[in-house]
Amino acid sequence: MSMEEVAAEGHYPYKHPEILLEQVPEDLQQKFLSVSSGEILEPIPSGDGFHLCRIIGKKEPNVDDPLVTERADQRILDRHFSDLTARYIRWRTVRA
Repeated sequence: MSMEEVAAEGHYPYKHPEILLEQVPEDLQQKFLSVSSGEILEPIPSGDGFHLCRIIGKKEPNVDDPLVTERADQRILDRHFSDLTARYIRWRTVRA
């Protein structure tokens, strides 16, 4: 029986998202990295229930993927302006 069928039988929501590792909370990333494709993670507590996750597949970033290029460009810009902000902006604390 598939996870979708189990969810339907129990009247639970079923989603099939494609996510990036950075979208997974840091405390769960190692769990996602340590399983192979097709494996099911231990239930993850969420509110008053649990998330059941099966890893369908994993793929390395590809420089030809426009999303990968866009994310890399954004990281470079963020780091550049973060460095400039830290170097040239002085924040003043106002005391009451």
